[in-house]
Amino acid sequence: MKKRALVIIAFAAFLAATVAGKEREVSLPETVAGFTAAVESWDGAALSRSAEELERLSRRLPESFPAHYWLGAARFHQALYLIDAPDTGKQVDRALDGSEKALRQALELDESCGECFALLSAITGLRIGRNPLSGIWRGRRFQRQAGRALELSPENPRVHYLLGTNYYHAPERMGGKSRARKHFLKAAAFYEEERRKEAGELEPRWGYDTTLLFLGDLHREEGEREKAREFYLRALSANPANQKARMALEGLKNVPARESETR
Repeated sequence: MKKRALVIIAFAAFLAATVAGKEREVSLPETVAGFTAAVESWDGAALSRSAEELERLSRRLPESFPAHYWLGAARFHQALYLIDAPDTGKQVDRALDGSEKALRQALELDESCGECFALLSAITGLRIGRNPLSGIWRGRRFQRQAGRALELSPENPRVHYLLGTNYYHAPERMGGKSRARKHFLKAAAFYEEERRKEAGELEPRWGYDTTLLFLGDLHREEGEREKAREFYLRALSANPANQKARMALEGLKNVPARESETR
């Protein structure tokens, strides 16, 4: 609760500074707090504001690894938000292009960032999903990026979360949902370890509730309603603003139970 209160306070400061415009420049920690709050509430307008501010900060701080990393993360989430909306194809492409550019700039400053490679692999996966034929030439790139991410950061929860999302949407011959489950379970365990540590103001913490949401979806798809319910409730405990988890929990009423659950 204390951490959430601090994020809300910082987000309020971010908004106040944004409204003030030229009165003062918004700091990187304030902008990161604004982005974090936007992800938790899944607010498209706030995501866009955060991404634009991070764009300005990365230009002002060209040698700042965190500025480029956070810009890459913000543009990536902006693409995820837009991809579900109608007639946003060009906006999605611009957000993905911006994310990829920022992450490559971050890697020029710190080539050991496994999380950056994981984000790049997720971008490649999204591009393949939007144009399946591009898997012919993008498939190997995805494998290289995913492999590098695991090599550099095998215990980073966001690496496993992002790889899990890639495999969740991939056919079974490429790993599919069985491989996604393994990555999501590892991500959840590493997130839980991470949450026991104090977070620095520029350290990423996004993705935990969405990991739990995906695990709930996997159990729901197999008719395991009680296990799905457990993960949806955990996702809501991690982030009460997660409306997808709330709707999924409500939707379980319409999911037929497996025979083993009805005995």
